[in-house]
Amino acid sequence: DWEGARVIYQQLNDMEPNLQEAKDGLLRTGKVIRSILRYEKYLEIAAIEAKRIQYQLARQSWDQAMRSKPDYLELTDEAKRLQQHLITQSRPVQVLFVSDMATWVSVQGPTAKKPTKLKESTMNLLPGDYRVIGRKKGYEDIQYRLQVRGGVAQSPITVICDEKL
Repeated sequence: DWEGARVIYQQLNDMEPNLQEAKDGLLRTGKVIRSILRYEKYLEIAAIEAKRIQYQLARQSWDQAMRSKPDYLELTDEAKRLQQHLITQSRPVQVLFVSDMATWVSVQGPTAKKPTKLKESTMNLLPGDYRVIGRKKGYEDIQYRLQVRGGVAQSPITVICDEKL
């Protein structure tokens, strides 16, 4: 236990203030303890962001946690589950969009797609929450909320503005 080792080095330093081994031990244990705390904090943030369906932020926090993790430290079962979840949620999902070649279709979210007219188009979208917007001159705009999740097949999305103004 690193905190116990730090206490011992501190006691040794208190008894022998000029002992270099005690000073070195305090520095070394302090660095390891800070590294473990940083690792645990980033892991906690990654889990929170994953629950909030902010997968890109979760992945960034996971990567920072792994950079902070001491080599000897094993991943817990919970961390392994989070890792698998983030791997699944980092793979693009194919989504089929269907329209009438007259409606401008745009997708806003983790993978943004600029407005385009289409008949059928398969787009690879990263998991996350999206807004799908359809616009056509002289017609009411339409807007959908779309949830894309890794490992879940996505039904085709039809985007056609058909209500006149």
